[in-house]
Amino acid sequence: MPGSTATNLFPDVYLIEFAPVSGYSKPATRAVQVYPSVPTVISENYILASSAPSQVLLPVAVPTNQIADLDNYPFGYNGQLQSDAGYASGVAVAPNVVLSVAHLVFNDQTLSYASQVYWYFRKETGLNDPQPQVARGWYVLSGYASQRTNDLTSGLYVPGQSTPQSRNMDVAAIYFSAPMAGGGHGGYLPSDQTPNPWLTGSSLKMLVGYPVDGSLFGDASIVPGKMYQTDPQPYPLTLATDPVANQQVYLAPWFLSYPGNSGGPVYAQFNGDYYPAGIYVGTLFNGSVPYASLVRAIDSTVVNLITNAAMLGDNGTNNTGGGVITIIPNQAISSFNPGYLQFQLGPPGAIAGGAGWKLSGDAVYSNATNYTRAVMNTNPVVVQFKPIFGWNLPASQSVAVLPGQITSYSAAYTAGSPLMVANGSGLGIMGAVGANYRIERKTSLTNVTWLPVSTNTIASTGFNFVLPIPQTNLPAAFYRAVLLP
Repeated sequence: MPGSTATNLFPDVYLIEFAPVSGYSKPATRAVQVYPSVPTVISENYILASSAPSQVLLPVAVPTNQIADLDNYPFGYNGQLQSDAGYASGVAVAPNVVLSVAHLVFNDQTLSYASQVYWYFRKETGLNDPQPQVARGWYVLSGYASQRTNDLTSGLYVPGQSTPQSRNMDVAAIYFSAPMAGGGHGGYLPSDQTPNPWLTGSSLKMLVGYPVDGSLFGDASIVPGKMYQTDPQPYPLTLATDPVANQQVYLAPWFLSYPGNSGGPVYAQFNGDYYPAGIYVGTLFNGSVPYASLVRAIDSTVVNLITNAAMLGDNGTNNTGGGVITIIPNQAISSFNPGYLQFQLGPPGAIAGGAGWKLSGDAVYSNATNYTRAVMNTNPVVVQFKPIFGWNLPASQSVAVLPGQITSYSAAYTAGSPLMVANGSGLGIMGAVGANYRIERKTSLTNVTWLPVSTNTIASTGFNFVLPIPQTNLPAAFYRAVLLP
């Protein structure tokens, strides 16, 4: 009802849905932040529903018996996603990774990352209502959050209205701590070619996902929580002409979809089977008239997101304490909105020898890949490195982090001077495991030239044999070890 009020709400983010009205396109679901003791007032306008453009494909329901038929159809790895920002679609591209859109995990209304994301595998309302699986975290392309923040604080755009720059980064790889598609996953068709051959070629293509509201065209047949597709067609997509660096967004004027379908895969047929080649990111409008679908191609940057997400979901070492990193830009660091710190250590020999890092005051060092330390204050923090035999430590560093962001630094150990040791077996060296040294010799310390004897790699932290005990009554000799690059 107009002017109605909801009271006694706890401070939180709430999803507001609007009632369908015959002949009108209802507003999209909104995520609204409610604060304690402060009234939150929202307003929305319904607009008249448009007529569907002629000769444009719209979503049709996937027959239920085709969804789990992996031998003949590509629908078996799709599902619906839900976050604070609303609903989206996705597809399993690794046993623990779903590919979708970044605007699912970054909320335009609050300019913050979602507190949680849920996955509903093969959801079919009334027939298959799976228990939601909770995402452990996600990867988005660098710069997406700052781009959306700049877009929406400029006053030129409103929430839900994308820009060419944000569309080009509108991809998320969402990862889970356990398999989330029955232990399986589909492949995908990546390419760095311009134009993308999978999207601009003549192979059959179709969009699959979970639209939730067809009122844009007065379509009352859409059932939220049910899988839909566009009929496969051989028509090409065209590269968007916006002046964006490394443009990877393509236009499809021959099919359109509805809210909730964002993140759904655009399949292309290859050798008789269908594979995701792009991600549907939304609809392009001319004023209030929709005229093309926007598809973000799967290129090497997207593959990198998938690969990193798969690794984190497998090893479970991304965050201190586990769980999702909740990122809230433009707020101060606090226990509720920490910054995050990573250190990439090297070289591999030092890591094998036990290299590690910690903040001053921490009890233990860590060398786990992508180990991330939460920082709760704005003061610079001192990073210390673990002493290991044979290696020189990186200098301790005083570093700062930003609220809601992962700040990554690198530090390299260097091989130290070896220790030459003589015992009953002969001459040996001790030092940095994995380091290569050239043993050199001369018969007098007054000689200018050292002569090479052998090249040796230190294989263990103990005694590494180099030369046997020399015969007696030979002239004196002097030896040294020289570190090789």
